[in-house]
Amino acid sequence: MASVPNLANVVESLQIISRHFSSLCDELGRLDNLPSVDILTQLRNLNDSIAVKAEMKKVSEQLNGIKQRLATLEQATIDRFAAIEHNAYARHCNGKTASNWNQQYFTLRSISTQPIPNFPRTGYDLDRLDGATINGILTALNLPTTGDVQERRHRLKRWIGLAEKCREGTEE
Repeated sequence: MASVPNLANVVESLQIISRHFSSLCDELGRLDNLPSVDILTQLRNLNDSIAVKAEMKKVSEQLNGIKQRLATLEQATIDRFAAIEHNAYARHCNGKTASNWNQQYFTLRSISTQPIPNFPRTGYDLDRLDGATINGILTALNLPTTGDVQERRHRLKRWIGLAEKCREGTEE
């Protein structure tokens, strides 16, 4: 014959389950006391934070580009002032040699600080420069290339520091 359940054990087990179920209901009722968690707001905040970081990275890259351009400009300015200083000294020295037509000139530097190609070595060489060569020298010095060859030659003579009279008996 089959065994019969002990009803007292069944009743006792149901009472235990009932107490635990009641305790569970009490705990679930207390969930209302927890602060609310708005997952959608948190996700939006996280997305905003990611967007801000991306924007900060973009701004940082732009600042790095600006720093590089400033460094380039700073070096160009330093180079330009070096060329200006060199040319001032060269013009001073050239002015002292104006009376000696065969004395070698101090070569001026271009705005890019490089020695100027085809720069005349003496007054004799200067008077024999053609228009294209004069234009090249004037351009390297960032000077205008307007006027006829004599006007441009005169502009060049003045710029390199020669006196109005570059050769005895010759007025420019």
